Amino acid sequence: MESKTIRERLADTDPANTVWQSDLSYICWVIAAEVFQPQQRCAEALELEAQSLRISERLAATDPTNVTWQEDAQAERALVAKLRAKAGGGK
Repeated sequence: MESKTIRERLADTDPANTVWQSDLSYICWVIAAEVFQPQQRCAEALELEAQSLRISERLAATDPTNVTWQEDAQAERALVAKLRAKAGGGK
């Protein structure tokens, strides 16, 4: 979690730095997928996946030609939907 805190601080320092934004999105995904989901902590996993989705969508919107960012946003949408369904929250 310290890694996430560091990345949040960097991303907050320079919101235009797409590398830092992307790193923050990635660490949110890692913590959700590798820490919270295996522990069946769906609410925490969903919160981090949703944060990652917001960042991914923002990055994708800034550059519609960046295939990686477009794919990341699409993957996050699917993960958030899956977690919401698992948690019984619908869409």
